[in-house]
Amino acid sequence: FLSSSSSSNDEVNSSKTLLERVNIKGYQIGKTKVFLWAGQMAELDPRRIEVLGRSASIIQRKPVLIWAAKVSSY
Repeated sequence: FLSSSSSSNDEVNSSKTLLERVNIKGYQIGKTKVFLWAGQMAELDPRRIEVLGRSASIIQRKPVLIWAAKVSSY
């Protein structure tokens, strides 16, 4: 059983790691929110769109592969 402070600490560490990986500086992490300076969200948006696009491609690929396997077995 994880305590809520342990879970919260994991989320804070994950947020810090993500922001450092994308080279965002000057952020502040509150109890429930991450505060960014003006323009920093604009830096993150293209990266978010890229990740979502890749994820969608991976998700869509799986049913196509299953369908192709079924069709080829007939």
